[in-house]
Amino acid sequence: MSIKSFNELAAKSDTPLSLEKAIEIFDHLADMEDIAFGYAVDGCYARAHLMGRKMQEMGLTPKKAWAFEGDDKLTVGIDGQKLRWWFHVAPALSVQMPDGTVQDMVIDPSLFDGPVSLKEWGDIMKADPEKLQIAAFDAPPAGYTGAYCPHGAISDNSDEKAKKTMETYLNRQRTPPRKVFASESRQQVSQMQNTQSQAQGKTWVSIAAPETPTDTSPEKKARDTGWGFDQN
Repeated sequence: MSIKSFNELAAKSDTPLSLEKAIEIFDHLADMEDIAFGYAVDGCYARAHLMGRKMQEMGLTPKKAWAFEGDDKLTVGIDGQKLRWWFHVAPALSVQMPDGTVQDMVIDPSLFDGPVSLKEWGDIMKADPEKLQIAAFDAPPAGYTGAYCPHGAISDNSDEKAKKTMETYLNRQRTPPRKVFASESRQQVSQMQNTQSQAQGKTWVSIAAPETPTDTSPEKKARDTGWGFDQN
């Protein structure tokens, strides 16, 4: 879909999108060739910034979803990678859900195949709920000073800085298609349309998300802390 078409469907940027339109926008962003979604080790701040800028070009008003470490690092295991971060960030959009409620849905093509709720996004990283928050695109998350990254403000050169970061990480990402977790939203829309949920896109293949762990024993935590360390 062209930028013009997106502008037409988002004539009023403060109007929540339907879930179907949110998925269309997600798919458009997920296939951007100049963003290294296949290198989730680092660069979330640059990906979020560039996606947010693209959303603004579409006439949308993006926000940012932030996750921070608690007693343990944020951890994700996917496609043979075991990642640990002290923070993670992705853009978010207001979406009117099929039941009429409005939610901020996180757009994170490095981890998922569709928009996800803040809870679904946090659960995949084993984040403490109190360490999750939504902020305006150009406003720092509560407790921090920067909107580009936790301690870095958005400035006149942020766009160029993000592009250079992506140029570096494009050379490090895995060969497409990348594996991402199946989102509840894509499955929900498929059920509404009575169609089979899409399991593969142009640049991604979805896999089942792991169940939220119930084992919180010291032994489990000890095993988790043995994971390799990567930081955003």
